[in-house]
Amino acid sequence: MTRRQRQIVRLRARGLTIAEICDRYYLSENTVKHHLHAAFRALGLGTLRHRARLGRACYLLGRYDGRRESGSR
Repeated sequence: MTRRQRQIVRLRARGLTIAEICDRYYLSENTVKHHLHAAFRALGLGTLRHRARLGRACYLLGRYDGRRESGSR
């Protein structure tokens, strides 16, 4: 996974929208979506079903509560 892909995945995990990520890095929406898709594939989360399972597991483990971290944009 590339550095940019990791950055974008982290921002999405913090709750930023695709539009907010585009503004932050001066990227097009298609570019951000491509980075997310490639990152998920690299993590073995190629399907929406895999991503949903990961999201549910993180929620149940208390690692994500649906809010942004304090201090993030």
